[in-house]
Amino acid sequence: MSLARPGGILIPGGRALGNWSLGTSHGTHSVRVEEYKRPTFEVHWKEQKSALRLNHSAEVIGEARTYFGAPLTSGRVRYTVARSMVFPWWCFWGHFEFQNLQSPQVIAAAEVKIENDGSFKIQFKPEVDGRESSLREIKYNYVINAEVLDDGGETRVAQKTIVLSHQAIEASLSLSSGFVLEDKPFEILLRRTLISGDPAPGLGAWKLVKLKEPPRVQMPAEDAVPHFLESVVAKGLRLPDDGKKARWSPNYNWRLLVRDWPEAAKITNDSIETDKKGRAAISLPKLTVGAYRLVYETKDSFGVTAEAQTEFFVANENYKPQLPGLFLISQTQAKVGELLICGFLLG
Repeated sequence: MSLARPGGILIPGGRALGNWSLGTSHGTHSVRVEEYKRPTFEVHWKEQKSALRLNHSAEVIGEARTYFGAPLTSGRVRYTVARSMVFPWWCFWGHFEFQNLQSPQVIAAAEVKIENDGSFKIQFKPEVDGRESSLREIKYNYVINAEVLDDGGETRVAQKTIVLSHQAIEASLSLSSGFVLEDKPFEILLRRTLISGDPAPGLGAWKLVKLKEPPRVQMPAEDAVPHFLESVVAKGLRLPDDGKKARWSPNYNWRLLVRDWPEAAKITNDSIETDKKGRAAISLPKLTVGAYRLVYETKDSFGVTAEAQTEFFVANENYKPQLPGLFLISQTQAKVGELLICGFLLG
């Protein structure tokens, strides 16, 4: 090799292609050298005309066209479809880590021909994963990898990800502050979207309830499996303490504990419709100190119910929730000169 200019290295022509290694007194670096060939066609995915559903046959259409605009009239497509599960945040409690369930699994692999108009069809059935199908809030990622080859051997690769769930709609609730001050009205922001993340304006309903706190602060080892995860507990012989966390467990998330607190009293409820961007603000009245839960429900176009919930505290200087410890701030953003309240809520 010879230096072409300061900081650059020129590989002479006629040398073997493949993996090369550059070594200096400071270390080594590997590079791959290949012959450049100008591509003659490109591949893209056509817009999905109908919504895909779990456990129903699915068809995805791609298209190969030359850079001159003409369709690629012959060739073949090798493709694979891999499925992976995406668990909601509240599933990760204690030793429920689900690593063995989150790895992608190839569920379909085949080869199809390119039609005269340049299109090709990929068909598969997006079935749920039977290893953990009891949680309806699980989302499934189906990643399609298509390798398109023309008659001359030129290859182009295209990838498409499809996200499906038992419901076509999902919702999220967010509070702009870490906690709410007693006797002050406030808002909780609602976002209603398709599983793909696109806005989904529509109707729904919400309710606000006050929660019943435990009689005392519990140690980590005293925390039993939350009721919302009982369906994933291993079946068969289990000892009374099998589902409890170790005392030294560092995985403390107050939201998981409060999510399992039961309802004590219903405060208010109402219906709500999101705007064209799938957003709305839920205005809540002045509340007394305590822990609260807001629950939102809506239905998708197939009549399946989707739900979202969030827990929060209404506090004053004397309020102490039944938690090992909590540090929250009154708001996540503040202008110069505004008052920012930090709350050390120690149980």
